[in-house]
Amino acid sequence: MTTPVYIEVTNTLTSGFTTGFQRLTRELVTQLTESAVPDDPIEVIPVRWCERRLRYRRLTDAERRFLGRPPGPSDLPRSRLGRIGERLPAVLAGPARRAIHTRTGDWLRVNVARAKPPDLPPAHPELEIGPWTTGSIFLDLEAAWHDPRARADLLPELVDAGVIPMTLVADVLPELRPEWFDNNAAALFRSFLRAHMRHSRRFICISRATETDLRSVAPTVGVDRELDCRVVTMGGDFRTFAEGVPAPIELSGLRYLLCVSTLEPRKNQALLLDAYEVLRTRYPDVAVVLVGRVGWKTERLVERITSHPDLGRRVFWYDRVDDALLDRLYRDAFLSVTPSYSEGFGVPVIEALGHGVPTLSSNGGALPEAGGELAEYFAPTDLDAFVLAAERHLFDERYHAQRRDALRDYRPPTWAASAQQVRAAVVDMLD
Repeated sequence: MTTPVYIEVTNTLTSGFTTGFQRLTRELVTQLTESAVPDDPIEVIPVRWCERRLRYRRLTDAERRFLGRPPGPSDLPRSRLGRIGERLPAVLAGPARRAIHTRTGDWLRVNVARAKPPDLPPAHPELEIGPWTTGSIFLDLEAAWHDPRARADLLPELVDAGVIPMTLVADVLPELRPEWFDNNAAALFRSFLRAHMRHSRRFICISRATETDLRSVAPTVGVDRELDCRVVTMGGDFRTFAEGVPAPIELSGLRYLLCVSTLEPRKNQALLLDAYEVLRTRYPDVAVVLVGRVGWKTERLVERITSHPDLGRRVFWYDRVDDALLDRLYRDAFLSVTPSYSEGFGVPVIEALGHGVPTLSSNGGALPEAGGELAEYFAPTDLDAFVLAAERHLFDERYHAQRRDALRDYRPPTWAASAQQVRAAVVDMLD
């Protein structure tokens, strides 16, 4: 008998951006659905919440296609504020971008939303999930604390219906370091995590460090049972959908340090900018390339980037890239840098190593698990150590070439292998 495994993808389908969580969900769901075999004991069923009918439903064909490929820039909805900023002359673009990404933009977005509430998606009653199947599994992979149904309400309902909840845990940092996060988002995450710690049968952790943190948090929130955890390594292989993407002409002739990450306090991009201030006069061809959307508590960082005198010449911020352009940026980078204070794993580290790019990483959280012996590490508060590591590559061509050669045979973990580990963690519960 085949056991249904329901995976909600509402947030992934409706987000106007692709972060690590959206990539993880897209890759794992795609791999899990495409790798089904005859006599498979499970059937993976992506579902989304229908606001019109207040029920879960299966995906339409269009939603399945959209889920199975990373969106390009034309697929990602721009806000009206963002479109206005893009049409302004270059001399006004920086100030406009700062306004859009700071509290002024927050105020405008709220009032624009009030003036024109978003339309609800169409209903598809023929795709609705009926009564939950007893013994089925509800597996949370995405950033489900942003989904319409709060897990504090949903999970008890599922358990009462005989459904087995499971969840993937990327990190528990909003519990450990709430000051790094938006207050509302952190509160949603804590409610989500507490609900799963009370009701979920198994936890898929993306690193040993995350598993350790999860177990340490449990007793502090009143959970005294032994948590059933499995560690599954995330993939770092790239599925691009365009070949021959040209390198941005503005990066020609520059040795750039690439940082791929949402702009937020935990990611510590300020350290990279501090290092650039030291390096910029010593090495005229050194540049910084930041890739990532704006997050939270970033007013000062956004101001620093968009008002930098080298912006557009040696300091670049790409807040909207598709996988094809990101692939190109990785391939042409001189160094990849991950200066985060802490990470639940560190997919950008293995993505960079997989592209053959020497990688400098902080030693925060699980990052050493991701980079192993191939990355070079520094403490996330040690500017001098970071600068020293970067300079060794910049002035010692032989050393830099050796570090590149060491990556020649490296192959990152694949999403297919990650999905197989997730599948095994699910099937094992059916025995």
